[in-house]
Amino acid sequence: MSMKIVKLKTENSLGTKVEIKNLNSFKVVEKAIKFEMRRQIETLEKGDKVVQETRGWDESKEVTFSQRLKESAHDYRYFPEPDLPKLFLKEVPELARTVLAKSLPELPWEKRERYKKDFGLKESDIEIYVREPKWGRLLEEVAEKLRNSKAGKFESLITLASNYIIVDLKKPIPSHDLVDIIKMISAGEISSRGAKEILKVIESEGGEPHIIAVEKNLIQESDREVLKTLVKEVLEENVAAPIQFLVGQAMKKSGSRANPIILQELFLEMLDR
Repeated sequence: MSMKIVKLKTENSLGTKVEIKNLNSFKVVEKAIKFEMRRQIETLEKGDKVVQETRGWDESKEVTFSQRLKESAHDYRYFPEPDLPKLFLKEVPELARTVLAKSLPELPWEKRERYKKDFGLKESDIEIYVREPKWGRLLEEVAEKLRNSKAGKFESLITLASNYIIVDLKKPIPSHDLVDIIKMISAGEISSRGAKEILKVIESEGGEPHIIAVEKNLIQESDREVLKTLVKEVLEENVAAPIQFLVGQAMKKSGSRANPIILQELFLEMLDR
């Protein structure tokens, strides 16, 4: 057992350190402390200085005796450890606040704010992406591909993509497939119903959206001249019927392949004549 004794320099600071070795019980520790108190007081009263040293304990004489002097850290065999970082972490470059901040993942409240600002999504939809990272990753990839697309306004495209992700998908699909579907809808090549059919096939079997649309007869007819003939037939068969009924009849005749937006435009044009 060893013990270190220091003398008081001021009320709030410690003085010279003295270490005592060979103490084998608490009773001996008490004796050593009392002896050192007397020794150091007498030394200071004589005008001498208490030196930093290691002292041994003589049990038979009940006194301490000098063994070796210690003046600095190397006397205690304190050496820098090359494998350990500096004690002051702020001095370690890789542990700087700015460096650590960059390595941290995006926090939930940060993601909520970014999705609201960048995508303009509903809060309820944003919560799904925050709680389910796999859906968030899909949305991020789709957004990246649609951001500079000429298919339409970005916010409208990403909202449409988000609706399909949340409502129709049971598992993530390749982002480029969903992007192709969004572009086909925007171009009027397929309807929303057709998009849902294509998504089901991709989820269960895989495949390329455009090829699936052709094979499943999901490509919309958007040729205005072709659709005019269809519109005339429906008008001849249904006099003074509501516009939505007329569009529905035309869709039925086309096997749901006619573009409903163009159909409505053509009906309005012909009815205004």
